[in-house]
Amino acid sequence: MKYLFFLLIIFTSVVNAQTAQGIIAKHIKAIGGKEKIDAVTTFQFQTEAQRIYYKKPDSWRIEHIEDGKIDQFSVIKGEAGWVVFGNGNIQRKEPFAIISDKFDNYLLGYLLIADQLKCKVKYLGIDEVTKAFKIEVNPQLVGTLKIYYTYYIDMASYMIIKVEEDGIVGMSTYFYEDYTTIAGIKIPLKVIEKNFNETREYLRTNVKINIPINNKQFEKPVAGKTFGFVNENDDIIKNSVL
Repeated sequence: MKYLFFLLIIFTSVVNAQTAQGIIAKHIKAIGGKEKIDAVTTFQFQTEAQRIYYKKPDSWRIEHIEDGKIDQFSVIKGEAGWVVFGNGNIQRKEPFAIISDKFDNYLLGYLLIADQLKCKVKYLGIDEVTKAFKIEVNPQLVGTLKIYYTYYIDMASYMIIKVEEDGIVGMSTYFYEDYTTIAGIKIPLKVIEKNFNETREYLRTNVKINIPINNKQFEKPVAGKTFGFVNENDDIIKNSVL
């Protein structure tokens, strides 16, 4: 009994000696390794209500789909971003909204973006309920508007299983499931979002990595330009004027 107790003390000490960077490094290795992630130049995926495009180093396009057409979309290039509404209005995205979009949609190596954005990262210990390491990420936004993310990384697999987003409008919680290997990288295809007593489930489909994506997808929006109806094969088949 004393021997088992001694082993428990050693195990607890080793676990508590974990560092945020050490855990993140193991997570990156578990999902495929930094080399494979760094080799990604583009990716895209879609859910029932969204289509996400990314192009290295820091270009994003996030389309919201309703009734088979693009209802509104956002474009992000580095630290600048714009949202185009269905009525044609264009609005600049605030820094906190740009950060939120990047974290919410960063499909490959979620925690690598913390280094890219020079976030504060802190190890919070172990969550006994989920048996996961807790890593807090603070993007250090300018001004009073801040967002904190707490990542739950499974102690056995080193996969992200849960993320809590503490933002300006309250707490949102995301659960990540159904990890599948695509181009050598493990990607969660099922995301469950919970906030304000509402639960939504997103199934990521049509995941493609390192495919050609036209730079025009990421141009700064101009009033009067068109965006249009899309089909399941990602082709714009009909345009409607903003």
